[in-house]
Amino acid sequence: MNTTKRRRLPAARTVTCAAVLAVVAAAASCGTDDKGPRPVPAIPHTSRGSCVLAGPDRCVTPPLTQAQALAQIARYVQVNNRANALAYTGHLAQAGALNATIETGPLRAQSLAQYAELKVETAAQKKTHHPFYYVHSTVYVPSQLPPGRAQLPYFFAVTHESKYTVLLVFVEGVDRVWRNAAAIWTTGASAPSIAVDPQGYATAVDPDTDTLAMTPNQLPQAVNDNYITGGRGSGRQLAATEVAKTDRTTISGWNRALRPYVHAEALPDNDPYRAVWALKLTGGGALVIASRMYDQHFNGIPQPGNGMGYIPIPPHSDARTWVDEASSTNLAESYTCVDVAAIPPRGHGLTQQTGEDCEMVHAYG
Repeated sequence: MNTTKRRRLPAARTVTCAAVLAVVAAAASCGTDDKGPRPVPAIPHTSRGSCVLAGPDRCVTPPLTQAQALAQIARYVQVNNRANALAYTGHLAQAGALNATIETGPLRAQSLAQYAELKVETAAQKKTHHPFYYVHSTVYVPSQLPPGRAQLPYFFAVTHESKYTVLLVFVEGVDRVWRNAAAIWTTGASAPSIAVDPQGYATAVDPDTDTLAMTPNQLPQAVNDNYITGGRGSGRQLAATEVAKTDRTTISGWNRALRPYVHAEALPDNDPYRAVWALKLTGGGALVIASRMYDQHFNGIPQPGNGMGYIPIPPHSDARTWVDEASSTNLAESYTCVDVAAIPPRGHGLTQQTGEDCEMVHAYG
């Protein structure tokens, strides 16, 4: 879907804040012109880039050129706006099918959840939908993948939408089609400087490398630890950026607001994507974008008189998409997230998490 509906703030925060406010209030009182689907634009075939020198007697062939990568972004915006227009007018099946031609992995899961959530939006929310456009895009195509890894080709893009800087990851599927797999919106922040060779190509970093302050593959676990324990475990590997500090205080903030009626906790969830992408930075280290999942649980606490605390589920909250109840004594919400962080070389400080983007993809009452 890839609009700013989700991206202004991670949904895990905005949705939960609304739920907390509802619980506190309850505790205080005790109690495009739509003509149907059109043909999908032809998927452009991307020939491999030209040979790039990788040593005195060796050259490698990048998966695509920078110009081809920019063309993939342009096609993505065009088709995505069409898919969104179908979703906004109630053609969810057609929108989902069209989305499948341009998105994959965690971003597709987030977009399909957004499509489902349209049915609980208010009239005012529906009026905010509009086409989106990316401008001033810069692409970073790795000339080759780390040897010995069964990883699909990918490239990063740093682009802009309105006042936002957007980081994208495009992945080439086994069908040789490029799709957008991740998007993270940030405000007032510039992306770290990604290293490029004389031909303009980036260098992919092995997610299992042990030469950095932390292994890129460890980023999802560390971010979830910040959220779940307040950073008492592997989250200690992350510096106290604004994103990290917010995550570390979220659970304790919920419980201060919810008790004695409801207890909140977060738990790691099984991520079906387990996607970690990394590119070398100019000063050493790596810019890492990774997927993760977690669940947040709200559990009612027994009250005097054999009652049970409950969590209201407002009619226009995202959770109401899946839970058709006005309230529940127990509520579990599942989130698919993507995080971005700059990991320095070993011995050069802590990892700097600079962004995250979460979307509720299911809820259980």
